Amino acid sequence: MTGSAVFNQSSGSDHRPRAGETRCRSRTPGRLGPVPGRSHLRMENASQGISQLHKSEARPEQMGSTASHATISAAPVKSATPDDLTPSQTAQRLVEWSAAKSVLSLDRLIVLGLLAGTFIALGGAFFTAVMAELSLSHGPSRLLGGLAFSTGLLLVCMSGAELSTGNCMTVAAWASGRFTSRDIRRNLLISYAANAAGALALVLLVAGSGLLQTGHGRVAVAIAEAKMNLSFEQAFFRGVLCNALVCVAVWLILAGRTIPSKLAGLILPISAFITLGFEHSIANFYLLPVGLMAGAAGSIGAAVLNLLAVTLGNLVGGIIVALAVWSAYLRDSTIANRTSLHGSMAHEVRSTNWRRYTPAT
Repeated sequence: MTGSAVFNQSSGSDHRPRAGETRCRSRTPGRLGPVPGRSHLRMENASQGISQLHKSEARPEQMGSTASHATISAAPVKSATPDDLTPSQTAQRLVEWSAAKSVLSLDRLIVLGLLAGTFIALGGAFFTAVMAELSLSHGPSRLLGGLAFSTGLLLVCMSGAELSTGNCMTVAAWASGRFTSRDIRRNLLISYAANAAGALALVLLVAGSGLLQTGHGRVAVAIAEAKMNLSFEQAFFRGVLCNALVCVAVWLILAGRTIPSKLAGLILPISAFITLGFEHSIANFYLLPVGLMAGAAGSIGAAVLNLLAVTLGNLVGGIIVALAVWSAYLRDSTIANRTSLHGSMAHEVRSTNWRRYTPAT
């Protein structure tokens, strides 16, 4: 008799193995117990595998929902207003702005130039009217007059008109190879002539309106006489400083992407040049003739001499700012593009020569 039989008999119970069960020694010494057979092990393993599968299928969904929730919560809230351009981006925008001017038709350039001259003359008339009604000291009154004059350049920029002094910034695109010398001459000369015509047209309209018989005419006389009393050198250097600030204003307007930022970039430089007494050639095409028509002591020759000096100064000041922008933000890319172009052309020449002198086999 086996040990299991003796144990069963002594305990008074017969624990015979059931179907699918085997006998093995229990972990507790001296005791035996039933242990699942292979079929039960397979069933338990299968059930455990199914439960693990359900857990593994549920876990990615939970992780995905958690990750998506974290992504949503971590996503930055975008501002409703676009950010202003960086200086490097503004330089690229300047090149694009300049390149668009090279394709303007002649009639469109003339019309936009006439509008720009008229708008600047309106700014000059607004400046004169504000100065006529002020009883403040020199500095505050000039500052308020500068704020009024800013209206003219604001109309120019918002309407897309062609102002010759601001168009000096196209020199930066010329230095980058995106604007030819012929394009610059065409744009500046035609826009300058159209600007002058627009300003002179407003002189005739203001003279016919009767404003020159009021305090407006008295202030116009004082402004014109002060300008004609400047020496050539003084007018020239005031023109340089004036258009440097105008071109800075153009730069800031290109950088701004909202109306408030464009206004801030426009008003401060323009108010500065008016307050400091600098000279703008297109504005003088209105201020000098209207002052002479109002009775200013001076001659047409003195007015022309002032316009010549201020025009040259405006041109120099604009070129200085444009070249400074090109040197700071566009020179490296220009040199790299030219080097790449020369390298590709040299490679093409070598390839052509090799094909030409290589004998056919």
